[in-house]
Amino acid sequence: MSTVSSGAVPAIQLLTSIPEGGVADSVIPLRWCVSRETSQELMERRVFNPHILIVVVNGDREVSRYLVPLTAEMRYVEFHKPGRNTVYATIVWRYDGNVTELKKFFFRRTGGRYYRYDVFSEFDKTIPPEFDGCERIDYTAGLDVVVPEDMFASEPPTWLKNYVEIFFRYRAVDQCDFRRRAAISLAILPFVSVHVALITLLRGIYIAGLLFFGKRRINFTPLIHPFRDDFKDIRRHYYGGLGPSIYTEKANGRPQRPLFWFLNPPVLTVLFVLVWSANRFTLPDSFDSLKVALAALLIALAFAFVTYMVIAVTSIIPSAFKLFFEPLGVLFDRLENGYNGLREAGRRRRQVKETQQAKKQVEMVEVERAQQWLDIETLACNGERAANVEALPERRRTVYLRFQALKAKVCRPYARY
Repeated sequence: MSTVSSGAVPAIQLLTSIPEGGVADSVIPLRWCVSRETSQELMERRVFNPHILIVVVNGDREVSRYLVPLTAEMRYVEFHKPGRNTVYATIVWRYDGNVTELKKFFFRRTGGRYYRYDVFSEFDKTIPPEFDGCERIDYTAGLDVVVPEDMFASEPPTWLKNYVEIFFRYRAVDQCDFRRRAAISLAILPFVSVHVALITLLRGIYIAGLLFFGKRRINFTPLIHPFRDDFKDIRRHYYGGLGPSIYTEKANGRPQRPLFWFLNPPVLTVLFVLVWSANRFTLPDSFDSLKVALAALLIALAFAFVTYMVIAVTSIIPSAFKLFFEPLGVLFDRLENGYNGLREAGRRRRQVKETQQAKKQVEMVEVERAQQWLDIETLACNGERAANVEALPERRRTVYLRFQALKAKVCRPYARY
């Protein structure tokens, strides 16, 4: 086992079932133990709820991180890149025991994909103020592991992989993750088919309308990529938005010939509709000029009546609203005052309850701290320790650890290159 230490006695030892530099599976059980000096140091510094930070590095790039309670004693670690991987580990904590803030520090990423901080170089400097309280021991343990390519899971069929990845932002990390995603994706396939058919039809109709009016720079990719592209992407092009119509402007920006302004599909369609309507709805011969004048007069009177009603209603509405809503406003003010009183009483009750809970929490922390020292003392590096679940003390064979052991057998990680 290779280690990096500031002292002669290793503070942490990493234990696994493979020899150093030997060929390993893509998932290995990793067990650890600590020296008695380290246990004594944690006790003297009154460290509560310490965690072990595990970092997997391939080449010069961090691949994954794990933050596990120190007293868990074991964790299954996944590798996602073939070749030589190095597993680093150190003990970290916050004096207030806040694991949430600890995770925020070590698992913060940039752009959602890469870790923001290089853990071991960052701790050699001043810890950023927003993470004041994060501490670590002055020791880093290391373990080199070689993982061949054939130890990783085979890639799923291309057609299924491409379909499943439509609904998820990142690739599946292992076979179990992909099976879960595939089950969800295949279950919604009938609804997805209807959705794709509908939006493709609507986009096709919209594009046909733009072509009818001779628009330039139409983006046709939303027809091919119904999930990746939006409806509005039809109007977006590499050279900007939609261009002018070919019936009014040439490609070089100069005006089109006047003949094309009138001899084009939109204009010819309008003329055809007008001619067809004139032939179908001609006025009868008996419709004399008197009837035409009376009809025009009635239309004018109807228009004047509608205008008058609109003016009258718009002038009456504000007064009616004021008359109707003013009593309601007074009622709502009284209700609001009563509600604020109830909220204030509830806030006081919550303060009393939170104070009592804080006292109980302090008492529980002291009890847990005492139990923690007993648990850490059992992690002392004395004698042989096997890296498997059955070799752990019975109280540490948790359901979650057994689940990890089962998952390691049936779910291999996918290799990332």
